[in-house]
Amino acid sequence: MTMRTILVVLTSVLIACNASCASAQQPDSTALFFVLGMLNDYIGRDTYQGNSLVEMLYPDENVVGEIFKHYLNELKNDMHYTGTIRIKIGDVGHIAFYSKEIAAAIDSCFVFDFSDSSTRAEVEGRWIALYVSRNLKRELFPVVWNNEAYAFAFLRGVYLRNAPEDILAQLGIRKLTAEEQGRDPLQRAHLSFSNSSYKESLTQFLLYHYGCQDIAVIDRSRYGAAPHVIDIFFEPSPAILSDVILREVGEYSRYKRKLDDSH
Repeated sequence: MTMRTILVVLTSVLIACNASCASAQQPDSTALFFVLGMLNDYIGRDTYQGNSLVEMLYPDENVVGEIFKHYLNELKNDMHYTGTIRIKIGDVGHIAFYSKEIAAAIDSCFVFDFSDSSTRAEVEGRWIALYVSRNLKRELFPVVWNNEAYAFAFLRGVYLRNAPEDILAQLGIRKLTAEEQGRDPLQRAHLSFSNSSYKESLTQFLLYHYGCQDIAVIDRSRYGAAPHVIDIFFEPSPAILSDVILREVGEYSRYKRKLDDSH
């Protein structure tokens, strides 16, 4: 799908939603949109009756996990939730975050067809119906569109989760490859998505809307092979550079120092 097609589709959705969603209650939490940006939307979001899993991070995302935990607690406070947030480390190091209240809040942002229970999955030793969503609810689009704080929170979450190589390069932790030589991550940012269901298209739209230039979308997938990998390169606008990219590089650096100092 071309950038022009993405913009036409999303603009049509926004126009269609503006009237019907004008009275919709807007979630009063930038942390919610940061968390939505951080979610791994690989082939969508799964849920099931009684779901308490908010998100699972990969073993090498320990710094990201600390930041994620901070924003989950911020979301908990914003929503006045009283339950606990549990963190479980899997056998091979995956980091799982559990909270029934937060998982329900996140799931409520997605479109699920609960009438289709044909997909089954084993959860905690029992087979149950699993529901998969590949789309955010339509009414969230104008909410993000009309609120810069929400949009930037979403993009910050996306950048933290989908641009780890750029962050590490900017902090001097990772050397640029031969292919990357000559690309300044601050002037030519890079996001990567695998089998993205909603984040890639919404991110493209927001980058365009908030003034980013020279947006290039590269499909790195091989024909008939998985996963479907999309790379987005762009020249950040001054606002995106300062309020999204530099802010998250700084946040990552602070949390990494805390982790290093604790060991």
